[in-house]
Amino acid sequence: MNKNLHEVVAIVLITAMFLGVLPTIRAQSPSTPDVALTVVVPYKTVVGQGSVLNVSVTEENLGDSAEVFNVIVDLKSGTLDYFIPGQPNTVSGHNSTNATIVCDTTAMAYGNYTLSASVVPVYGETNTTNNYCKDGWVVISLVGDITGPTGWPDGTVNMRDIALVARCIGSTPGSRNWNPNADINSDGIVNMKDIALVARHFGQRV
Repeated sequence: MNKNLHEVVAIVLITAMFLGVLPTIRAQSPSTPDVALTVVVPYKTVVGQGSVLNVSVTEENLGDSAEVFNVIVDLKSGTLDYFIPGQPNTVSGHNSTNATIVCDTTAMAYGNYTLSASVVPVYGETNTTNNYCKDGWVVISLVGDITGPTGWPDGTVNMRDIALVARCIGSTPGSRNWNPNADINSDGIVNMKDIALVARHFGQRV
């Protein structure tokens, strides 16, 4: 009885395949490589010349396979264009991660810079429209010159700058009075070290 049932099932399957009524099983093709940058954010928007600017980026891998992200930060002011490469970073398929690119501002002239970042296209990538991300402005100023009458650096280190740091004393990220521009040495807390840095450059002008 079982033998007859197996024969019937086999005949039905063969007939169905011959008539083309069985669904065709296809192997799923891997997706095209696609890397993207979704966020670029500076630690602060006013940086003393010669200090370090940390830029955070969000790297997203939209493809199936792990890819190596090579990110380049671009700080542009008129004809001046500074490119700062980050460390290569591997991101697994369909995953994202945050990375920090450390920018040395020693060679940068004083001024207002537009901030952007891009990731180098990977092999086989065809969509590069999402490889670029732009944030806004970063000001390279005198160390300690963090504000002025308009709220932006005014080219001199004076009591306005001392007062701004003093208002933020003791603050850390998340504090109500936190202002990253008052964290002159970028150590994550506004304290007397920052006051001392402003005092050391007090009276200097561009």
